[in-house]
Amino acid sequence: MRVLIPKKAMDEVEKLSNAAGSDAQMEFAKDESHLFFQVGHRLLISRILTGQFPNYEAVLPRENNKTVALERAD
Repeated sequence: MRVLIPKKAMDEVEKLSNAAGSDAQMEFAKDESHLFFQVGHRLLISRILTGQFPNYEAVLPRENNKTVALERAD
């Protein structure tokens, strides 16, 4: 399954996971337009982002031969 999850939703999932502890189980489900994350008795609902994630490999240069030296004090 491939879906785009909003960053804010992932931040909240991380908070729920950290609060629940390392032995907690997380349940995940989705419908046509929403994602559901359940940790214990807490339920987070988020919309699925629509569209395609940009192909970052196509726009970033494959080789980078440029360097910059900075003085730490500056």
